[in-house]
Amino acid sequence: MDRCSLIAIQPILISAFLLSLSGCSGGGSESGDAGAPAVAAPSLNVVSGSVQAPAGQIAFFRQKGFGDVFVSEAYAALTGLANVPDNTVVQLARLNSTATTFNVLSTTTTLGGRYAFNLATLGLQPANDFIVRVAGPGGKEMRAFVVGTVADISPVSEAACQLILEALGSGSLTNLTIQEVSDIHNAVGLIAALQGTGTVTSVDQAVRLVKAAINGNAQIAGYVASTGAIGQTTQGPGDIGNFFPFRQGNFWEYQKTTSTIGKSVQMFSNTFAVPGTKVINNLETTVVRQSNPENNGRSEEAYILKDASGITAYGSNDSTDTLTSQVVPYRAVHFPLPLGNPFVALNRRRVTVAGEPFDLTDEIQAVGFENVKVVAGEFLKTLKMERTQVLLVPETNTAIVRGKETSWFAQNIGEIKRTLIVQGGGQTETETEELVRSVVDGVENSQGVQIRKLALKTNDLVYDEARNTIYASVPGNPGKIISLDPSTGALGRSIDVGNQPNKLAISHNGQLLYVGLDGEAAIRRVDLVGFMAELLIPLGSNPVPGCGAVVVGDIEPLPGVPNAIAVSKYHSGCTPRFSELVIYDDGIQRPNIVQQVNPGGVRILADFIEFSNSPSVLYAFDGASPQLFRFSITSDGLALSTVANISPGAIVRDLQFNGNMLYTDTGHIIDPGSGVVLGQFPGTPAGGALVRPDVTIGRTFFLPSTAGSCGPINLLAYDQVSFHPIASNQIQGLNCPFGFIDTSSLIRWGANGLAFRTFEGDVVILRVPVKE
Repeated sequence: MDRCSLIAIQPILISAFLLSLSGCSGGGSESGDAGAPAVAAPSLNVVSGSVQAPAGQIAFFRQKGFGDVFVSEAYAALTGLANVPDNTVVQLARLNSTATTFNVLSTTTTLGGRYAFNLATLGLQPANDFIVRVAGPGGKEMRAFVVGTVADISPVSEAACQLILEALGSGSLTNLTIQEVSDIHNAVGLIAALQGTGTVTSVDQAVRLVKAAINGNAQIAGYVASTGAIGQTTQGPGDIGNFFPFRQGNFWEYQKTTSTIGKSVQMFSNTFAVPGTKVINNLETTVVRQSNPENNGRSEEAYILKDASGITAYGSNDSTDTLTSQVVPYRAVHFPLPLGNPFVALNRRRVTVAGEPFDLTDEIQAVGFENVKVVAGEFLKTLKMERTQVLLVPETNTAIVRGKETSWFAQNIGEIKRTLIVQGGGQTETETEELVRSVVDGVENSQGVQIRKLALKTNDLVYDEARNTIYASVPGNPGKIISLDPSTGALGRSIDVGNQPNKLAISHNGQLLYVGLDGEAAIRRVDLVGFMAELLIPLGSNPVPGCGAVVVGDIEPLPGVPNAIAVSKYHSGCTPRFSELVIYDDGIQRPNIVQQVNPGGVRILADFIEFSNSPSVLYAFDGASPQLFRFSITSDGLALSTVANISPGAIVRDLQFNGNMLYTDTGHIIDPGSGVVLGQFPGTPAGGALVRPDVTIGRTFFLPSTAGSCGPINLLAYDQVSFHPIASNQIQGLNCPFGFIDTSSLIRWGANGLAFRTFEGDVVILRVPVKE
């Protein structure tokens, strides 16, 4: 028996590999594996599926407090579903030409939430007018069209049936092709799983939610409507979930391992990139380039075309691959992705390998959703895909080569994990790939950290927890406040606020935003409920002659008193920069203020201000001395309570109050009541940093505020109890045209988010792993 050398070629993120053979001979069983199983096209003799309903009841309206049960894998976003009871009757029926009535062809019952019909014994094949249905005692029904070997029955399939019949209108069922019916079922299933339709308590409610999700997606709704016309629609639903993001500039790095029995295991790095396009057969295809697919340092290119109906393969530049040219172009991926029912990508007769004829089959299906952890991080609800490719001896159905591939895809990222087992010629080759880092559509994923960069010139950032929104001050005259969604990076509403907006602060109740206007020595108050600029608070003239106008150095709204703020005023033209510290109520300044030199000769430099958890205690910090000042807040203004000398060992440039403690950018934790330094996080960035503690997740984050080169900078995370470092994550590709990086405005958002800005205009939004 000859031995065949197997190479998996072109895993184009979907891992649509082509098997390339060298020196294999055909001619019957002698050229195949010993005991290799026969392979045939997918059997359509049996149709089966699960039957699920809210709380397992077909016509059921759940009472409040009834416990949810969830067992569905494919429709993970529709909670409250459970298997129907055993012995529930399932009907196999044929619709009339207008789908207004049906004729029952056979019945069966469920066992363990599943049913099956043997179509061969009934002399039937899947068709566009076959349905399976269950009905409750009150006439409530759930249906699914039978167009493949799997037909799960649930409110999702019933929603698909209703959408199909609505698209058909008064037309005949002959207008619908089997492919269209299958595609609508798959599209509805994917949308229901990905968009999240929540907990359901009745069939009607579930169907309404699913249909609303479909109708809210213009491309999918348009596709469904187009299927009602005669013949196969030329439209497509597109890449639902964006699992194959082949936009130019995208990049993926994988850790790859290959092993063959009798040979050493190889571990190496391979990258995918989308550098541009290439015209093939008068079509502009997308180039996908691998840097090192075979660990020989040789790059390869593959050429694909992605449209609303799927992904078509157009070959590669690999001169050793003699098989691809015989089968391209072919549809490697069909949209929508097939949930449960295989899609036959290839079924070619008499392809030639090493001068011998073979038959080639290639099938792919989506099998459900799983949470997957790889080097790049943990990804929730990834789509699991399975692909089987077989090279057969003609007319014998004897497999000479078999490839079984399992891949996991994350929304808006692409393939994050792949395993491939290829058997043939007495050999077994195994490949695994795990995502290490990706940059997709401007979002980077690396070691569990997701990094999104927005080219947006800003002066400051603040987070609105109530609305999960970040507000940014945009310079100009007039300048703007602009909102952005940290989860997606999408820009939202904006509003003009005045001349050169800079420092931002938000009230504790999330109703008011305060904006320092450097160009007019004032503060603008914004009503966030109505998103309107309202009160203008003048800062007055500078009490120190010759030092220019005053600007806002720091703003802190009083806890529980949203219309009151503490303001540290700075000189715009002198050092030290601190001018005075005041309290405003709706723009009215309280009489007792603090200046650099106060009665009794006490010199105060309130570079940073932080409220305690009480509106009556304010801390100020002189980062150069350094000294910690404690002020009492009364209806008349500020009164100095205590002064403590601190020895952090370096100039402090950032200070944060969190969980009754003060945290400095030098890594020190200070008890503000006593002024005692309680400890220090080791290895914090030298030369200045930004610090953000969060006791709710038990972490403190540090980010260098300056870096002397354009290389990556490290986000550091520490455990707040042990002070031990937890993680160090590189952030690359920041704008630094002057030879250095300058960061500011580090904020926390959401359960696991951070954001900051750079001097040249990048807004960087991060997701980081949180402490379990």
